[in-house]
Amino acid sequence: MCSASLRALGGLALGWLIAMTQIGCGPVVPQGGVPKAPASGTEASAASSFEGTDLIPQDLDLVVRVNLAKVRDSLGPEPSRELMDRALEKGDGTGLVHQALAEADTVWLGLRLADLDAGDRVMVVRAADKPVEPDSIAWTSSGDAIAGVQHFDPKVPPARSGTGRIFRIGARDAVFVSPVEIMSVDRVMRRGPDPERGQPEARGLLSFDYRARRLSPEIENRFPSLSSLVAGIERVNATIEVTGGRLDLEGRIRCKTPQAAIKVIRFLETIQNLGDHDKSHRELLAALELQRAAATIQLRWPLPREAVVALLTQPDEQGTERPKDDD
Repeated sequence: MCSASLRALGGLALGWLIAMTQIGCGPVVPQGGVPKAPASGTEASAASSFEGTDLIPQDLDLVVRVNLAKVRDSLGPEPSRELMDRALEKGDGTGLVHQALAEADTVWLGLRLADLDAGDRVMVVRAADKPVEPDSIAWTSSGDAIAGVQHFDPKVPPARSGTGRIFRIGARDAVFVSPVEIMSVDRVMRRGPDPERGQPEARGLLSFDYRARRLSPEIENRFPSLSSLVAGIERVNATIEVTGGRLDLEGRIRCKTPQAAIKVIRFLETIQNLGDHDKSHRELLAALELQRAAATIQLRWPLPREAVVALLTQPDEQGTERPKDDD
């Protein structure tokens, strides 16, 4: 396991926050891809008590929560800025996305893991003060059809991976919805939150909730062993928390059967044993703790803060570190 791999894992959540929120690039959504506006009246009146995270539909099987305020406090301003700059640069996010993330306390990102390239997603940004205000030049406001909820539609048809609708909910939440997910979010607005939606724990720097689903046929054909492993998993939950001078990763993998759990824990032990051949990461991998009880695997991985910061902020192997801006 090389430095680039570990760094990619560490920055994955922040990269997704931007990479899935590009505006105005790529192919335009096909005709009919943007459904009608949310229903109004009594059918939708129950939505007045929604929080932004209630709008994430259950067809998005991975939901990642990042406490950006805590990331800034825990990693320090310079590593945090470096990490965010890389994410913004990689994702080519613009405009409201940049502004919303710069002012955010917490962000939730719902994705369809087996179809990441399509860019279908719902991103909820909880601001420290108040949510962003879409510019009337680029966005049309539909007002408060539901008490406490405004929604805005773009005046120019977006890419599939762009933002097809923005909701402002209450005093702090802004929800960025990709075009294909508008129909699912409209359904949630009418009927209430999906019971099987992803709900990461509200603690730690980062947490996620993943409901395992079948991988794409392309991946299944290329990696049959991995596909078999994933087929035995039901749900994965994890958090990364600050404890003293280190970061603690705690996770739970719920499998369909005890036999499937045995396969998964053997796979994780194989990864752990890679430290025997990589001196630079031997101590990190040796700290990984694994326990199995029937069909559930519990894991804990304490990581030194300095090691995490170094892995996230060191230059890429095929490039050079970018010069820092003058303060």
